[in-house]
Amino acid sequence: MHKNKFIKFTFSKLVREIIRPYYQFLNFVIKIKRFSGFYDKINILNTTFRVTPHEFWREYKRESWEPETYANIKKYLSSETTFIDLGAWVGICSMWASEIGCKKIHAVEANPISYKLLQKTINANKSLRELVTLSNKCVSNEDGDIVKFGKKISSNSMISKEGHYEVSTISLRSYIDDIGIFNNIFLKIDIEGAEQLILEDLKIVSKSVKNLNIFLAVHPPFWDNKTYTCEKLMSICKGLKMTSPSGDDLCESKLRKMIMTNQDFPNWGTLYGNFFEIMLSNETRK
Repeated sequence: MHKNKFIKFTFSKLVREIIRPYYQFLNFVIKIKRFSGFYDKINILNTTFRVTPHEFWREYKRESWEPETYANIKKYLSSETTFIDLGAWVGICSMWASEIGCKKIHAVEANPISYKLLQKTINANKSLRELVTLSNKCVSNEDGDIVKFGKKISSNSMISKEGHYEVSTISLRSYIDDIGIFNNIFLKIDIEGAEQLILEDLKIVSKSVKNLNIFLAVHPPFWDNKTYTCEKLMSICKGLKMTSPSGDDLCESKLRKMIMTNQDFPNWGTLYGNFFEIMLSNETRK
């Protein structure tokens, strides 16, 4: 199965190279739109939003994007839930949450360029302005450190080696304390490998916040020490209900196998490698 994914990945790279000039032209058009203050219109769950031009929205129009992510947000959100979007990127998950319905949204994006696009999109829509609180912070294991970012727009929240922009860090515990909410939280974490830095805080938060549901994107190829980080994650999972995004029960031994595999393209991963999501919950439903 992983061989098939490798073939698909290789083929997709070849196709991208062939059509690269076309996409370069489209991205040039996107930059012109941004410079001109132009907004695209995107239909999300039967509501039309004005969004800052970005190549992602072109893909979103063409096909269903991460349906299991949407399904879990829909499953666990209610009018009493606070949605925290760590790694908000261009805002799609926060926009889903706003349409599904929740009490409040806190969207955090570390990359300054992505944050600026996100900020413009939120400010361009009244329903989002009233519901979403934005933060250009890098959630990490320390408060007040500096992380550097390059000039490129990326979904990668923390792995940049270039240093054009500087962003201050905040620990997950400090961030939760700052917003002052300790009940009914849906915490979506997709920070491109930086989850390895917040696991200690995540363990503490999972005990201090009641009715907490965590949608965690896992990126083992990006971790500095896969064995150490795997065991850290295992310690968090103890005492929590753990499932796959599709709702299937997930045991510790299976998760450990998924993390520690030597396969570059396992059948549970994405087209780009061993990247996957898990759901963790301490929620007690009546």
